Amino acid sequence: MRTRKKCKTYLVYALLILLSANWFAESSLAKAEEAIHATLSGEDKVQAGQAFNLTYGIKGVTEAVYAQDLTITYDAERLEFIDADSLKENFSIAGLSATPGHVRIIAVSHGAKYAIQEDSELLTLHWRSKSLSQAAAMTEVAISHTVVSNGDGVEINVSGATHTVSIRNSQPADLNGDNKFSIGDLAIAAASYGKTSADPDWASHVKADIHADGRIDILDLAIIAKAIWNSLPTTPMPPEWTAEKRLDVSDVSSTGVTLHWSGATDPVGVTGYKIYQDGEVLGTVTGSVYQYAITALQPNMAYTFKVEAGNAFGQWSTDGPSVTVTTQPNPPSSDLNSDNRISVGDLAIVASAYGKSSTDDDWAKYERADMNRSGKVDIEDLAMMASEIFR
Repeated sequence: MRTRKKCKTYLVYALLILLSANWFAESSLAKAEEAIHATLSGEDKVQAGQAFNLTYGIKGVTEAVYAQDLTITYDAERLEFIDADSLKENFSIAGLSATPGHVRIIAVSHGAKYAIQEDSELLTLHWRSKSLSQAAAMTEVAISHTVVSNGDGVEINVSGATHTVSIRNSQPADLNGDNKFSIGDLAIAAASYGKTSADPDWASHVKADIHADGRIDILDLAIIAKAIWNSLPTTPMPPEWTAEKRLDVSDVSSTGVTLHWSGATDPVGVTGYKIYQDGEVLGTVTGSVYQYAITALQPNMAYTFKVEAGNAFGQWSTDGPSVTVTTQPNPPSSDLNSDNRISVGDLAIVASAYGKSSTDDDWAKYERADMNRSGKVDIEDLAMMASEIFR
């Protein structure tokens, strides 16, 4: 009888211990989610058409973070997303997907030594403001969704952040907002000729008051005509690339990659970009597009890509940026934490095994993170897992 009572007592104690452990785990996760939050800082006043940078980071870190999955939203009518760079050693962007108004970035630390364990600025986000039809405008960039994970694949939701940017029109004579000076701008001013600030419909014509004297007259027409004249090259020249020209790749899989490039410049505007694969033209995009997704590639093959810029005169650059990339081998199963989905939790498990190889005594514990079966866990395995997440 006493033995039964003791058994029941032990069972009750064991149940209480399990419930307490679960409560503490949930409480710890809740506290971590409450503490950690994203930060977004940088320039808050820019000219229309100007390139500028913002900095992403996290604060309130309570345990080591190995992988991050963040979503950025913005007004595509006001801004263009160009690219992103890491600010920390051995912390890299494993995947990047960008569509107008929406950017998703997956970033990862290369092993336990480089896990994020304190408040840190992590990424530089590169932007360009668009031309305006009015004198100024306000817009916001938001870190709208962020998930981070520790080395065990436990995911934590992170509070977001926003940053407001004020844009001023640096080209008041560009009345139709096409980022160049032409007779289209002159025609808009001519249609408003004679209007003054005393007219009830002045708000519809004020943008043509280039001289800013409360009236639209010959002075405004002369300013626009001079801007048109000064913008025309004497001899048509192809677009130019800056010394910082770049062609980067993301979403590298066994059958495809995505290219991202810095923009070229031209006095009358870049009208298009040609994408080359191993010396052959693969496709063409308009001058406002800075990325191109390539499919139908072969697994584990090296390809060389190049981008050239063209203008309205039919002139094309010849010194555009290039990059060589090797596609991934056909990947094995990527659901490492067995939750029936591929997510940042699986990426964190690969990150926690970063640097391990088949010569290590505990290789059996980490072998599942060797995505390309190369006998080691390195940046290629991180890239393969990130590519799987984006599928």
